[in-house]
Amino acid sequence: MFGCFRRGEANDPEIYATAIAALLADYPADVIEHVTDPRTGLVSRCDYLPTPKEVRDACEAILGPRRRAEERQRQLEMQLGARREDRDRAERLTYDDLKARHGDNWGLSSGTTDQERAAAAARRREILEEANRRTFEAECKAADVDPAGGISPTLRKLLAAAT
Repeated sequence: MFGCFRRGEANDPEIYATAIAALLADYPADVIEHVTDPRTGLVSRCDYLPTPKEVRDACEAILGPRRRAEERQRQLEMQLGARREDRDRAERLTYDDLKARHGDNWGLSSGTTDQERAAAAARRREILEEANRRTFEAECKAADVDPAGGISPTLRKLLAAAT
């Protein structure tokens, strides 16, 4: 771009070139190409070496509409998302619908009484005790220890290590 102009008026050409390069580095490659191209850029519109502000303004003139379009698209997507949420919310069951479907206890205990809950707890304890008994017997058998002693081989090892 600089080679297309008559001799420049910059006090320090190195600082000027560095400033313009730093400014252009903030923009996408296609914007830089457009602004610096002799057919479309500042060279075809200016009779003199452009100031950093003029370079920035030229870049913003290209990038500004793009940013605004992206912002409009983002806003549109947010609005559509909010509308979808509203529609989904409208299709959700109400408190009364859920209560009618699942009953007063919300389907968690399906109408069990205190006696039924106590019987279920007792059954769970029986199942757990049976599982513990089988595990204990299997451990004793694997270690060739008589289960009648009531102490598992693992517990014996722990007690021996503690003393």
